[in-house]
Amino acid sequence: MTDKDEEKTSVLKRIFDQVPPIMKGCEKLYHKKTWNKFLTSESGCLPFVPEGLRTTVKNLVAIKFPECKRRLEKRQRYEFTLYEKEGRAQAYRVEEALERMIVAANSSDMYNQMPLRGGKESLDLMRLTGEEAVFIELKPWATNNSPLYALIELVKNLEVYREILRNYSVEWGYDLKSLILLAPYEYYKSYGINDDKASLDKTSELLKELHTTFNMPMAMYALDYSPQEFDEYMITLLPNRNGQKADVENTPKVDSLRFDKWQLLANSWK
Repeated sequence: MTDKDEEKTSVLKRIFDQVPPIMKGCEKLYHKKTWNKFLTSESGCLPFVPEGLRTTVKNLVAIKFPECKRRLEKRQRYEFTLYEKEGRAQAYRVEEALERMIVAANSSDMYNQMPLRGGKESLDLMRLTGEEAVFIELKPWATNNSPLYALIELVKNLEVYREILRNYSVEWGYDLKSLILLAPYEYYKSYGINDDKASLDKTSELLKELHTTFNMPMAMYALDYSPQEFDEYMITLLPNRNGQKADVENTPKVDSLRFDKWQLLANSWK
């Protein structure tokens, strides 16, 4: 594979190509079948070999980075594409719209789309209080990206960040305290994570293993914000669009998206 080929193939895809699940009957770590099998397996049964995952991630993120002049730049982006179809307001990318709304609701300490490797590899969200940072991976109500996919995405971003601090000149660095997977309750329920002790215990077990393997605390938080509420909010944005661009910087903020309203589901330190 040439350098150009490597740049075109995302690091995350190569991680999944090179780290097969160790559960019988499962083909890829990112498949929903793999997640479901893990969630219903006996305690102590993981879908991957922890040290193998760590070695693969570290080796792949060390590959030459694409050119990027604004690596680790703090950003607050509020615009997203919103169009009207059959009398309904529809965000072109629901996750993007939700991300912008979260930044707007937490504008004093929340940033989004911070460039990492370059190209399209950026952090979804970062919470920065003083010099202490939390990296956040956001998922919407419905997506094919399982919690395992999202957690591996987080540890990939963690190792990319560490690689940047070791080998690249950047204007600033942050004291990274933890990694968070953030999604509405409906997302977690669609992957079998409910309020029952069994699913939460299995999820915590995985977070603790990743914490140990990558030396970084991890947690899952839920948003109590329904897709119906999201749709209703989109309707209020239609009259003030600039073409098909909606901007939530100066619109009413959604209270349930504030950080202090996020609900902790599972973490790696209890």
